[in-house]
Amino acid sequence: VSSDVAHDLRTPLTRLQNRLDEALHEHDAVLQREAIEAAAGEAGELLEVFSALLRIAEVEGMAARAHFQTVDLTAVVADVAEAFRPSMESSGHQLVTSIAPALTMRGDRRLLQQMLTNLLDNAAQHTPQGTTVHIVLESTHNGISLAVTDDGPGVSENEAPDLFNRFARVDRSRSTPGHGLGLAMVAAIVAAHSGIATIAPRPGFGVHTEF
Repeated sequence: VSSDVAHDLRTPLTRLQNRLDEALHEHDAVLQREAIEAAAGEAGELLEVFSALLRIAEVEGMAARAHFQTVDLTAVVADVAEAFRPSMESSGHQLVTSIAPALTMRGDRRLLQQMLTNLLDNAAQHTPQGTTVHIVLESTHNGISLAVTDDGPGVSENEAPDLFNRFARVDRSRSTPGHGLGLAMVAAIVAAHSGIATIAPRPGFGVHTEF
C-alpha cells in the first residue's frame, strides 16, 4: 500500500507544489489568485484520495463485520438502481435490471450500497453514450450472485487482472475523472462479506460478485 501511495501520489503532490510556487512568485494579483485557487483544487483532490484509501483500509480491516445484520439485498439493489436510472438516461445510457425477489444476506447495508454505486459509477464514466448497463441479482447453488455488466468497449485481457488493485486505470480511462480506487473498494467490500469478485470476460465489461 505504501508503495502504491508513494508512486501514484507523487505526480499530484508535485503539481500542488508547483501551483504554490507559482503563487509565491507571481506579482499580478489576479494570476496569483488563480494559482492559489488551482492549488486549493489540487489539495481537495488529494484529500479525497486519502479519504478513499482510509475507507478501503477500514473495510479491509474487517471491522465492519462487527456490525453485520440481515440485509434485504433485493431492496438495496432495487433502490440503488432506481436512484441511478435518471442520471444514466440523461448521459445516454440504458439501465436494465433483473432483480430476484426476497434475497437476504448478512452484511453492512451501507457498504453494499457503496459497492453497487461504485460499479454503476464506473460503467457511467467509462462507457460511451448508447451503452446498455445490466444489473443482475440472482440466487445460485452457492449463494447469491450480483453482476453489473455493460456492452461498452471493455478492457484488454492484459489489463483485467490488475483492475481491483489500488490506482489501477486502463489507458483509455486516464482522460476521465477518477483515481482508480473505485474497484479496489468494491473488492474490499466483497472480501469483507466473504465473497468473491471477478472481472467478466469480454465482450463489454463487467464485475461478477458471489456471496
